[in-house]
Amino acid sequence: MTPDLHLTARQAARVPYPGPPARALAFLRDPLVSLARVPFIKNLRLDGSRVHADLSVDVPFLGSYLLDFESELEDAEAGADLHARPREGRAWAEVSGSGRLIDGPTLVYDLLVTVHLNVPSGGQWGARAFTRMAEATAAATLGRVTALFGPALIEAAREDAQGAPAQRLPGR
Repeated sequence: MTPDLHLTARQAARVPYPGPPARALAFLRDPLVSLARVPFIKNLRLDGSRVHADLSVDVPFLGSYLLDFESELEDAEAGADLHARPREGRAWAEVSGSGRLIDGPTLVYDLLVTVHLNVPSGGQWGARAFTRMAEATAAATLGRVTALFGPALIEAAREDAQGAPAQRLPGR
């Protein structure tokens, strides 16, 4: 079954890293540490260069979703890139982006999330109206969720620079 609702959100973040540049770069390249506090990423795991996780989204009218995603992590000059890998099913996500170390040291992130969902058939007027309402609320929800990305990175960077292990909260 091919999803018929595709929503995309982009989020940029500037994260001052309160430590030496080499440690900042290591933080950026380790998603298990840098993404440990991102509240919408659940069940994060790393298999070689493959990042696997679930994107947690509560969408009014449609319910709660744990959207599976898989991305390929690639080191880049002064940072790392994340390349989304397409999935199958009725609900999934594509997560891609980049992170770079710049002067300061400051980490600059660019996150792109695309959510793929099946919605009820739009055959009748009521169902079409419901679909449009669901699309609008889902888009707003995705925007609110991804806005949590920057503050979570800042918290994880502070903990990492202080030498505190970024412990994932239950369910993350």
